[in-house]
Amino acid sequence: MAYNASIQAKWDWDNAVAYAVDAAVDAAVEKALEKERAKTAKLLEEERARVAEVERARTEKSERAKAETEKLATARSIKELGVLTNEQIAEKFNLPLNVVERL
Repeated sequence: MAYNASIQAKWDWDNAVAYAVDAAVDAAVEKALEKERAKTAKLLEEERARVAEVERARTEKSERAKAETEKLATARSIKELGVLTNEQIAEKFNLPLNVVERL
């Protein structure tokens, strides 16, 4: 009987140690996962900010190009009316004279 009790005690001890090891491993894994989640969240936030900056720059560039196109169209219209000289149009629209001459 004592032998059986000794074996049972050893098994209980082994199970308790195995459970403690499993719990420690699970805690370490969860801690590592949380650290990786935080790192990934930070990288994702940085990437989103970079994409937003690229989109903002692209929008600005598009708006500048649109404004330049509209400015050229307006200068062309005024030139076609013949009201102002090329030099006056270039001055008023901040355009190089050779650009106005080609309109």
